[in-house]
Amino acid sequence: MGQRQVVVGVASALLATSVLAVPPAASAVPAAPKATESAPEVSPRSSSKVWLYDSPQRAVARAAAGAAPSVPKGTGPVRSGTQVSFSLADRMEVKVNVGSGNLMVNTTDLTLPGIAGNLTLGASFNSLMLGSDLSAGAHGPGWRTRAGQDVKLYPADDGSVTYAAADGVVGTFTWSGSAYTTPGEFKAKLVKNGTGWKLTENESGKELFFTSDGLLDNLWFV
Repeated sequence: MGQRQVVVGVASALLATSVLAVPPAASAVPAAPKATESAPEVSPRSSSKVWLYDSPQRAVARAAAGAAPSVPKGTGPVRSGTQVSFSLADRMEVKVNVGSGNLMVNTTDLTLPGIAGNLTLGASFNSLMLGSDLSAGAHGPGWRTRAGQDVKLYPADDGSVTYAAADGVVGTFTWSGSAYTTPGEFKAKLVKNGTGWKLTENESGKELFFTSDGLLDNLWFV
């Protein structure tokens, strides 16, 4: 009984003299660091026009300002490019642009024969599309339809129109005040057609009609 009283007394004394450590009030959660705009990563063996990656912040800022989409040079089967090609399967081909380093993968799902030219349905992957303003197509990042919804015009506030053609070739038609100047990526003519545009390919004579939003609305083989 005496030992129990001693233990209780010691415990009471410790509680009376102990200092309760109260944790300090939680400080306000620090604000997330502001995302910084990084400069485009440039290919070490190419000019400044062939960059490998651009920050999402720069892409959003360009779109908000009504600017033309920014895409590296050398995407798609460019006319003046040197490309090494080989087949992966009966309906899948790989091409590498030795100038830009772009890796392109084309699939041929269906070919519709025509009098003036065939219409190829499938998907196209361009490695330089990743990180660009047109990085995601109908089939995912880097992948675009070879015909259809990814063949599109992108009008900008300065009057220029960027054309994303089949297989990922991209070029910008600039407005001179009375007509559009054709970029080096294409042999074609772009004219206004009502509220939209008509693009005519010089070699095939194919005519593509686009709405005011730049969507492909009609296609004619002449």
